Amino acid sequence: MTVVSGHIHVSYGQYYLMGIHFDTDEWDPAEGNGLIFSLDEPGVPAVPGQFAIILTGTNAGRIRLTQELRPDPPVSSDFDDWEEVAEVSLRVEGDEDEDAFGIGTVDSVGGDTHFPVFTNGDYRVRVHARGRAANTKVPSTENPEEHLIIAWPAPPESESVLKRLEG
Repeated sequence: MTVVSGHIHVSYGQYYLMGIHFDTDEWDPAEGNGLIFSLDEPGVPAVPGQFAIILTGTNAGRIRLTQELRPDPPVSSDFDDWEEVAEVSLRVEGDEDEDAFGIGTVDSVGGDTHFPVFTNGDYRVRVHARGRAANTKVPSTENPEEHLIIAWPAPPESESVLKRLEG
């Protein structure tokens, strides 16, 4: 298991998993679970997706992110410390000599942490979030936004919302 924590810079209220070189013109953020969206190359929702867009409450600024790349699914489903939790399936395909944008990794503009790179295959990706509602414009030092991404090899399944923000 590989675990990496750090800060990433988000812009336009989002960051990416698996790359930013795809067109997202056909994607509508009003559809889906509101936290993570798996999309194919033309930017259309797909199972499994070729990349994911993860939405943040912070429009522009830094958030804390921990990424856990596991060989097996997590055994715990205790989400008490998180406000929102959702899962999607992604498929990583590409040449490992490509830029990190093209092979599975977290990406944002100005990130200062090197997150683990996924190898080719199908993955289940669970995103946990807290502090999104409190950070609708700029990051808060009192209630900073934080995300946890847990990923493991798994066959494709439809998206699943495991916990929603109440209220």
